[in-house]
Amino acid sequence: MKKKELGKLVWQFATELTTHIKGGMKTVDPATFKKRLSTCMECDKYLNGLCVLCGCNMKVKTKWKTSRCAMNPPKWEREDDGS
Repeated sequence: MKKKELGKLVWQFATELTTHIKGGMKTVDPATFKKRLSTCMECDKYLNGLCVLCGCNMKVKTKWKTSRCAMNPPKWEREDDGS
């Protein structure tokens, strides 16, 4: 992987993490987590637990309410907590 590509993935993960922290570090329910992770595991962009588009560990990212799939269009969306 080129240095520039790695930097982009690190930046994207940092952005996701910042959004998660600003959103109160809320997580989805177990059923939503399982559905999201299953969707990711079936995707051709999933490699060894990571998304090659955003660089995130999908066992972590799929738990966060503020996260959404990096595909365009996304395969799953952020979860609105009603606040």
